Amino acid sequence: MTMNILKNNRGEIGCSLLVAAVILFLLIGMLSSTQTNNNRRREIISQMAAGEKPLSKDDFELYNESPEIKNYIDMEVKKITENRERKKSEYHKYLDSLKSK
Repeated sequence: MTMNILKNNRGEIGCSLLVAAVILFLLIGMLSSTQTNNNRRREIISQMAAGEKPLSKDDFELYNESPEIKNYIDMEVKKITENRERKKSEYHKYLDSLKSK
């Protein structure tokens, strides 16, 4: 009985498997694209934190893609810059304390 059902529905099962494979392929492609954009955002953040502006057209388009992304990148750059300045200040205070001893 089960074999008859499988024989009768073989085309439908094959079609369903094909559709599932296509959907899986598309999802993997979307995840890969998202990961690439995240890596590019990190590169933009590190460039801008170093005092550079994103130079390539693609980076500039990614930076201006949406207000949320732009605000996120600006906040990350601000955090990195403030942290760097704080560490510099602490280091200079430490050097001054060594000089005064």
